[in-house]
Amino acid sequence: MNVVTQEVCDSHLGPVVAITGPDEAPEWFFTQRTTSRFLEIPSAISWLSVTMADDLADFQAIFEDFAFTFNFHYAGVGHDGTGETVCYHHVGLQPVRNSALDPRFP
Repeated sequence: MNVVTQEVCDSHLGPVVAITGPDEAPEWFFTQRTTSRFLEIPSAISWLSVTMADDLADFQAIFEDFAFTFNFHYAGVGHDGTGETVCYHHVGLQPVRNSALDPRFP
């Protein structure tokens, strides 16, 4: 068994990532801000509860606040509770970016 020690830095924007140079010394530091930050567990619960959907409306409600961009397919009872429906859903939260900021910066 190997013991690994890692220093993790965090900022109000998100985790700090260091880009190292050829001598392994940090040269650049960036923060990684994602739309799914702190929403990992609720999204996992949504994913696991999809099998409890009785119809298309239940299926759509489960993924209403799903944080990750993902494609889901549904085959089952439609909105009205009768008939069969097959559909494709693209879900996930989209970042809202400030248009006044330079998009090349993190």
